[in-house]
This record gives sequence, structure tokens and C-alpha cells, in this order.
Amino acid sequence: MFGNTYIGLNERTLQSHIDHAERWGYRDHTLRREIVGAGRWDKFIFSKILLVLELIMGELKKPKDEQAEWVVWYDADTLILNPNIQWELFLPPAAFANINFMATKNVDGVNAGLFFFRVDEWSVEFLSDTYSLGRLRPEIDISGNIEQNSMKYLLSQDQVKKHIIYQPQSWYNGFHGDGRADTEINEGDMLVHFAGINHDDEEGRKNELMSEWFAKIEKEPEKWQVPLEKTKYPKAIEAFWKTYEKSKGILDSVHVRPDSQSGPDQAVKWARDELKWAVEELAYDATWLKKCTEDMAQALTTAERTQVVERPTGGQGGESGGHAKQQALTDAKEPEQPAVGGQGHSSDSQEQLAAGTDGKVETPRISSQRFKGPPME
Repeated sequence: MFGNTYIGLNERTLQSHIDHAERWGYRDHTLRREIVGAGRWDKFIFSKILLVLELIMGELKKPKDEQAEWVVWYDADTLILNPNIQWELFLPPAAFANINFMATKNVDGVNAGLFFFRVDEWSVEFLSDTYSLGRLRPEIDISGNIEQNSMKYLLSQDQVKKHIIYQPQSWYNGFHGDGRADTEINEGDMLVHFAGINHDDEEGRKNELMSEWFAKIEKEPEKWQVPLEKTKYPKAIEAFWKTYEKSKGILDSVHVRPDSQSGPDQAVKWARDELKWAVEELAYDATWLKKCTEDMAQALTTAERTQVVERPTGGQGGESGGHAKQQALTDAKEPEQPAVGGQGHSSDSQEQLAAGTDGKVETPRISSQRFKGPPME
């Protein structure tokens, strides 16, 4: 919340975060003055990147047992609706220590109005690159919301994707603005973000919307301040990480040759490419992630059943020298290891990818050496 002018009601939205932080013991930091580019939108908007960078570096200077683990940025036009929801709910399980950045997407892609960074050297490097990109790589177009577009460019790089995850927007970044990018906000949801307003009187329209929401939550606080156990969050979050773990597990367990051009190997490669895209870019979409995981399983099953015909050892054109040998790949010896994805039980007992979805995802064993090996990036 900085610059020459800002929406007056931002003080009230900000107070909702301060109260939330006090309740749960978080240290809250408010940016009220530009760090760089005073009075210039294309410069001072990077001040929030620099503040997050400063906070992370400050934590890294402390002894490990005194450090915070994550830093959450929220824009001043976000309002806490349900203070019973803690930020820790959304953090990745210990098995995903490689995830250093979490955010949501809307119709315009990644939204930089609310995001999480792990206190880690990786975050220092990423934020430094975000701030420096426009000056060091002027050929890259980051015009518009330049800090967001700078982040988008870096988040699209292959070496970065393995450290990020996109979660459902409705969890903590639901929009209520000009209608184009709005999402459904339900009772018990954590937060509403007054973003995406494209209006001649943007400040007036935003004040109007904020006033409406303050009236709602003040008139009937019990409708919005729902106890955690009665909200969507416990089941939804458990299902999200279970889905992600299974999909990521099968992705990392399948190895294909990059030059596979035809036949079942190519089908496996295509399916793996689609699953990789879903895991890296669409983890928040359980339906699509489930479909890509099922397609991967089907491609593997088909490849395992494909027969390989070997050329006879004698004669020309296969006309003499004995019979052609046929051997189904499924005849290969089963390895004594868990199923793909690290699940120590058969595909018959696999649970559904997400709560409330129909059917089960088959997680086949890899009996052919063709698909064993380190994951292809």
C-alpha cells in the first residue's frame, strides 16, 4: 500500500490482515513507502518484490531454528473474510521440500496479488532475477503489470518449474472486480481480492465493492467466520496433495527416449509430455490432472502389451532361417519394486485422485526396461 494515492478503504482491508496475524502469531509487515521509483508505476511496483526479498534475506541471517519458513505477500486490496483459516493450511507436505513458490492463476495467468515464497536461497535468486529482468534483458516485453509479467516470464522457465505449484484460486485469492475475472466467493472462504477492475472510476468502483463486503461480514459475521472443520478446506487440501503426489509420482517414474517418433513409445512420450504440463501448470485443476494421469497409465499399458517382432537370423527378407520370434513385453519379468508413483500396493487398491471424483486411476507397473530410468525433463 504505497504511492501518491491509494484507496481509502485499504486501511480497513489491511486491518483485517493485521488482526488475522495477531490471532495466529504471524509477524506482519506493511509497505507504506516506495523502495524504488517514487511516483512512477513502472518502477515503484517492484517495491513489493524488494520487500519480500528483504524479509527473506533477514530470515536467512538468523539461526535455522529461529527462522520463519515462509513469507506470504498480499495486496492491500485483499480482505480477510474468515479469520479461522491459517496460512499454514496451504503449505506443501514435507515430501515436497523442492516447492519454493506457491500462487494461483486466473484468466490472465499467474496473479502476483498474493503468493508464498519459502525462506530459501532459491527465493533470493528468483526475486533478484524478477527485479533485474527488465534491465538485464530489455528485449523481453514485460510491459503492463511489469512485476507480475517479470515473474511470469521466469516462472515459465524449465529450471524454475520444478520448484513451483499453482493452487486453486478459490482457496485464498478469489476475485470480485469487474466481472471478467470474478470467481465465486462462498461463506467460509478465507479471502476476497478486489482485483481486475477496469472502470473509468476505478477508485470509486473499488470503494463501492469494498463497502458492500464490509457490510456483509459485519451484518452476519457467523455466516462468514465458519470454523475450519466445517469449511471446504480440510478435505479439499488433502485431496489436492494426494492428487498431486500420485500424478507427480508416475511422471517422475516414467522414462522415455526424447527421439521416440512412432508406435507405443511415441504415445508414451506424448502422454508424459501432457502429464508434465498438467503437473507444472495446472495442478489446481483436479479433473484435468486426473485425465492426464489416466492417459499416461493407458499409454503405458498399451506399450507393455505391444508385441515386438524380431527379424530371423538367416535368409533375406525373413523368408528363411526359422520362425520370427514374438515376445510380448508383458512377459518380461516383473521387477520387485512398488508400483509407479511409489505406491506400495497394486492398482486395484489405488484410491481416487480427488475426493468426489468417479473412477480410479490405474498405476501400472513398468515391466519393460524401455520406460525405466531417471525422469526426463
